[in-house]
Amino acid sequence: MAAARIESPMSPESAPKQERSTETRRRLLDAAVDELLEGGFTRFSTHGVARRAGISRGAQQHHFSHKNDLVTAAVQHLAERSMRELEEATRKAGRISTRRVLDALFTQYTGPLFATMLELSLATRTDDDLRDAVRNEETAVNRMINDWAHSKLAGHANPPDEFDELFAMAMSTVRGIAILQLFGHSHASVQRQWQFARDRLVSMLCA
Repeated sequence: MAAARIESPMSPESAPKQERSTETRRRLLDAAVDELLEGGFTRFSTHGVARRAGISRGAQQHHFSHKNDLVTAAVQHLAERSMRELEEATRKAGRISTRRVLDALFTQYTGPLFATMLELSLATRTDDDLRDAVRNEETAVNRMINDWAHSKLAGHANPPDEFDELFAMAMSTVRGIAILQLFGHSHASVQRQWQFARDRLVSMLCA
Protein backbone atom coordinates (compact mmCIF):
# COMPACT_ATOMS: atom_id res chain seq x y z
CA MET A 1 0.00 0.00 0.00
CA ALA A 2 1.34 3.39 -0.93
CA ALA A 3 2.26 5.64 1.96
CA ALA A 4 -0.24 8.37 2.71
CA ARG A 5 0.79 11.66 1.21
CA ILE A 6 1.54 14.39 3.72
CA GLU A 7 0.49 17.80 2.50
CA SER A 8 3.08 20.49 3.06
CA PRO A 9 1.95 23.87 4.39
CA MET A 10 0.92 26.31 1.69
CA SER A 11 3.80 28.60 0.84
CA PRO A 12 3.32 32.35 0.43
CA GLU A 13 3.98 31.93 -3.29
CA SER A 14 1.15 29.41 -3.70
CA ALA A 15 -1.34 31.22 -1.48
CA PRO A 16 -4.27 32.88 -3.20
CA LYS A 17 -3.57 36.41 -4.39
CA GLN A 18 -6.13 37.95 -2.04
CA GLU A 19 -4.65 36.15 0.94
CA ARG A 20 -1.17 37.41 0.07
CA SER A 21 -2.51 40.94 -0.37
CA THR A 22 -4.24 40.83 3.03
CA GLU A 23 -1.05 39.57 4.69
CA THR A 24 1.02 42.29 3.01
CA ARG A 25 -1.40 44.95 4.21
CA ARG A 26 -1.32 43.57 7.76
CA ARG A 27 2.49 43.60 7.79
CA LEU A 28 2.52 47.18 6.54
CA LEU A 29 0.06 48.30 9.20
CA ASP A 30 1.93 46.50 11.99
CA ALA A 31 5.15 48.14 10.80
CA ALA A 32 3.48 51.55 10.50
CA VAL A 33 2.18 51.31 14.07
CA ASP A 34 5.66 50.38 15.34
CA GLU A 35 7.17 53.24 13.33
CA LEU A 36 4.73 55.73 14.87
CA LEU A 37 5.22 54.43 18.40
CA GLU A 38 9.01 54.38 18.23
CA GLY A 39 9.79 57.48 16.19
CA GLY A 40 6.67 59.61 16.32
CA PHE A 41 5.01 61.37 13.42
CA THR A 42 7.90 63.70 12.62
CA ARG A 43 10.22 60.74 11.90
CA PHE A 44 7.55 58.62 10.23
CA SER A 45 8.28 57.71 6.60
CA THR A 46 6.72 55.31 4.13
CA HIS A 47 10.21 54.13 3.18
CA GLY A 48 10.94 53.25 6.80
CA VAL A 49 7.64 51.37 7.08
CA ALA A 50 8.34 49.34 3.94
CA ARG A 51 11.83 48.48 5.17
CA ARG A 52 10.54 47.48 8.61
CA ALA A 53 7.82 45.32 7.04
CA GLY A 54 10.29 43.66 4.67
CA ILE A 55 8.19 44.75 1.70
CA SER A 56 9.20 46.52 -1.50
CA ARG A 57 8.41 50.19 -1.98
CA GLY A 58 6.27 49.22 -4.95
CA ALA A 59 4.14 46.89 -2.83
CA GLN A 60 3.82 49.56 -0.14
CA GLN A 61 2.71 52.17 -2.67
CA HIS A 62 0.21 49.73 -4.15
CA HIS A 63 -1.57 49.52 -0.79
CA PHE A 64 -0.96 53.08 0.44
CA SER A 65 0.03 55.56 -2.23
CA HIS A 66 0.21 58.51 0.18
CA LYS A 67 1.80 58.92 3.60
CA ASN A 68 -1.41 60.37 5.05
CA ASP A 69 -3.38 57.29 4.00
CA LEU A 70 -0.87 55.04 5.75
CA VAL A 71 -0.86 57.15 8.92
CA THR A 72 -4.65 57.16 9.29
CA ALA A 73 -4.86 53.44 8.50
CA ALA A 74 -2.17 52.77 11.11
CA VAL A 75 -4.14 54.69 13.75
CA GLN A 76 -7.25 52.68 12.89
CA HIS A 77 -5.23 49.45 13.06
CA LEU A 78 -3.83 50.40 16.47
CA ALA A 79 -7.33 51.28 17.69
CA GLU A 80 -8.72 47.93 16.58
CA ARG A 81 -5.83 46.13 18.25
CA SER A 82 -6.36 48.07 21.48
CA MET A 83 -10.07 47.28 21.49
CA ARG A 84 -9.37 43.57 20.94
CA GLU A 85 -6.99 43.61 23.90
CA LEU A 86 -9.61 45.39 26.01
CA GLU A 87 -12.32 42.91 25.06
CA GLU A 88 -10.00 39.96 25.64
CA ALA A 89 -8.99 41.20 29.09
CA THR A 90 -12.60 41.65 30.18
CA ARG A 91 -13.75 38.40 28.58
CA LYS A 92 -11.19 36.46 30.61
CA ALA A 93 -12.35 38.20 33.77
CA GLY A 94 -16.03 37.44 33.14
CA ARG A 95 -18.30 39.88 34.96
CA ILE A 96 -16.07 42.70 36.09
CA SER A 97 -16.51 45.32 38.77
CA THR A 98 -16.98 49.04 38.20
CA ARG A 99 -13.49 49.56 39.61
CA ARG A 100 -11.95 47.22 37.04
CA VAL A 101 -13.85 48.83 34.16
CA LEU A 102 -12.54 52.25 35.20
CA ASP A 103 -9.00 50.91 35.59
CA ALA A 104 -9.22 49.32 32.13
CA LEU A 105 -10.31 52.67 30.69
CA PHE A 106 -7.46 54.48 32.41
CA THR A 107 -4.98 51.95 31.05
CA GLN A 108 -6.29 52.56 27.54
CA TYR A 109 -6.05 56.34 27.83
CA THR A 110 -2.49 56.20 29.18
CA GLY A 111 -1.43 53.67 26.54
CA PRO A 112 0.19 53.96 23.11
CA LEU A 113 -3.03 54.56 21.16
CA PHE A 114 -3.89 57.86 22.79
CA ALA A 115 -0.28 58.98 23.10
CA THR A 116 -0.06 58.56 19.33
CA MET A 117 -3.36 60.32 18.68
CA LEU A 118 -2.40 63.23 20.92
CA GLU A 119 0.90 63.64 19.09
CA LEU A 120 -0.82 63.45 15.71
CA SER A 121 -3.42 66.02 16.75
CA LEU A 122 -0.63 68.46 17.59
CA ALA A 123 1.67 67.58 14.70
CA THR A 124 -1.01 67.82 12.00
CA ARG A 125 -2.69 71.06 13.08
CA THR A 126 -1.34 72.82 9.95
CA ASP A 127 -2.20 69.94 7.59
CA ASP A 128 -5.92 70.27 6.89
CA ASP A 129 -6.42 66.91 5.18
CA LEU A 130 -4.49 64.81 7.68
CA ARG A 131 -5.83 66.79 10.64
CA ASP A 132 -9.40 66.08 9.58
CA ALA A 133 -8.64 62.39 9.00
CA VAL A 134 -6.98 62.05 12.41
CA ARG A 135 -9.86 63.90 14.06
CA ASN A 136 -12.35 61.53 12.44
CA GLU A 137 -10.38 58.51 13.67
CA GLU A 138 -10.15 60.00 17.16
CA THR A 139 -13.92 60.53 17.21
CA ALA A 140 -14.53 56.95 16.07
CA VAL A 141 -12.12 55.51 18.65
CA ASN A 142 -13.64 57.52 21.49
CA ARG A 143 -17.10 56.38 20.43
CA MET A 144 -16.02 52.73 20.45
CA ILE A 145 -14.52 53.01 23.91
CA ASN A 146 -17.45 55.03 25.23
CA ASP A 147 -19.91 52.43 23.95
CA TRP A 148 -17.86 49.62 25.50
CA ALA A 149 -17.58 51.36 28.87
CA HIS A 150 -21.23 52.43 28.91
CA SER A 151 -22.41 48.87 28.26
CA LYS A 152 -20.16 47.48 31.01
CA LEU A 153 -21.06 50.08 33.62
CA ALA A 154 -24.76 50.42 32.83
CA GLY A 155 -25.12 46.65 33.10
CA HIS A 156 -24.32 46.68 36.80
CA ALA A 157 -27.14 46.37 39.29
CA ASN A 158 -29.13 49.46 40.26
CA PRO A 159 -27.38 52.20 38.28
CA PRO A 160 -28.17 55.67 39.68
CA ASP A 161 -30.84 57.84 38.05
CA GLU A 162 -28.19 60.29 36.83
CA PHE A 163 -26.09 57.50 35.33
CA ASP A 164 -25.54 59.11 31.92
CA GLU A 165 -24.36 62.37 33.48
CA LEU A 166 -22.10 60.52 35.92
CA PHE A 167 -20.76 58.37 33.10
CA ALA A 168 -19.85 61.47 31.07
CA MET A 169 -18.09 62.93 34.10
CA ALA A 170 -16.23 59.65 34.67
CA MET A 171 -14.96 59.60 31.08
CA SER A 172 -13.81 63.22 31.33
CA THR A 173 -12.01 62.43 34.59
CA VAL A 174 -10.27 59.40 33.08
CA ARG A 175 -9.06 61.40 30.08
CA GLY A 176 -8.04 64.42 32.12
CA ILE A 177 -5.85 62.49 34.56
CA ALA A 178 -4.46 60.29 31.77
CA ILE A 179 -3.22 63.37 29.92
CA LEU A 180 -1.08 64.27 32.93
CA GLN A 181 0.84 61.03 32.48
CA LEU A 182 1.13 61.51 28.72
CA PHE A 183 2.58 64.98 29.40
CA GLY A 184 5.28 63.48 31.60
CA HIS A 185 3.99 64.05 35.12
CA SER A 186 5.32 61.74 37.82
CA HIS A 187 3.84 58.25 37.47
CA ALA A 188 3.43 57.96 41.24
CA SER A 189 1.62 61.31 41.44
CA VAL A 190 -0.70 60.45 38.56
CA GLN A 191 -1.50 57.06 40.09
CA ARG A 192 -2.37 58.67 43.43
CA GLN A 193 -4.70 61.12 41.72
CA TRP A 194 -6.27 58.35 39.66
CA GLN A 195 -6.87 56.05 42.63
CA PHE A 196 -8.44 58.90 44.61
CA ALA A 197 -10.71 59.89 41.70
CA ARG A 198 -11.54 56.29 40.78
CA ASP A 199 -12.73 55.39 44.27
CA ARG A 200 -15.08 58.37 44.29
CA LEU A 201 -16.35 57.57 40.82
CA VAL A 202 -17.08 54.01 41.95
CA SER A 203 -19.07 55.36 44.91
CA MET A 204 -21.14 57.62 42.68
CA LEU A 205 -21.70 55.11 39.88
CA CYS A 206 -22.72 52.38 42.31
CA ALA A 207 -24.77 54.56 44.66
